Amino acid sequence: MEVLNELNKLADIIKSSEDNYVLISHVGPDGDNIGSLVGLALGLLQLKKKVTVINADPTPKKYHFLEKCISISAAKEYKKQDGNLIVLDCPDLKRTGLSEDAISSFSRVVNIDHHISNILFGDINLVDTSAAATGEIVFKLLQKLNIDFTPDISTPLYTAIMTDTGSFRYENTTGFSLETGAFLINHGADLNKINVEVYETFSPASIRFMAAALKKLEIAQIGTIAWIIVTNEMYKQFGVNEDDFEGLVNYAKSIAGIEVAFLVKEGEDSTLKVSLRSKGVIDVNEIAAKFGGGGHKKAAGFMTGDYSNYESLVKDILFETSKMLASGCEK
Repeated sequence: MEVLNELNKLADIIKSSEDNYVLISHVGPDGDNIGSLVGLALGLLQLKKKVTVINADPTPKKYHFLEKCISISAAKEYKKQDGNLIVLDCPDLKRTGLSEDAISSFSRVVNIDHHISNILFGDINLVDTSAAATGEIVFKLLQKLNIDFTPDISTPLYTAIMTDTGSFRYENTTGFSLETGAFLINHGADLNKINVEVYETFSPASIRFMAAALKKLEIAQIGTIAWIIVTNEMYKQFGVNEDDFEGLVNYAKSIAGIEVAFLVKEGEDSTLKVSLRSKGVIDVNEIAAKFGGGGHKKAAGFMTGDYSNYESLVKDILFETSKMLASGCEK
């Protein structure tokens, strides 16, 4: 009921004289991030609203096709203005990359998300943790606003839901996910374009890089934890960036007997970024929370500048994960 109340409240605000909207999502954009931003932006434009879309990090190459109708600007170039800030798919305002000064310039902050780790930071919190993707929540909002679901709107929303459900393979997939996917296909979502761009377009360098990274895959002695390290030297050797190996951690998770997998990526600014995945016994959101991050039960992450080297961080992640496995408790 609370989610429905927030949905109705936000729809009423948008239908009113409120005309200026700035949309942003989390650092390290993914399919749900970009798809939700573009789908909502096009819906608001259909209502003759003024819309600006920004993000802290550039759009990964595989999602460039979604920017056909919407330009996404760099958040660091954003100039303060009045209006409504809509934060999508982001559990914490810090993960937007916007300064506190910029955030405070808005008359209202709207929080649209599905992460269980969301801290409810908005003036309006349309947070539905039962949703498989933020794209599903945006879909419901656009329905409430009586938007015409054109192919240009249907394509990014389908991409958002498809990528966050692993092509409807993950346990978070619901009947509503499948029904919404069918609706969007029937309204012109370009399924072939999405599949080719997201899953079937890799540079030769990215394939060679992933092969080298998989050679460094390690498995803990207990046989239930696997991890991969990606260093700055590897970036330079193969001439790649994070866009080129999204989903690499899933190869480690797919090994028979592995319950938890994680990927540690070195950043140029001495930070370490970690992606955690679980087959279900362990709640990796709880592990991520111990390091200041969060996400979902089966997929979470965090970024830290507290370690001088990745070896120490790996040791601490293994300790926390082994402790949870030893307890035998399902979260």
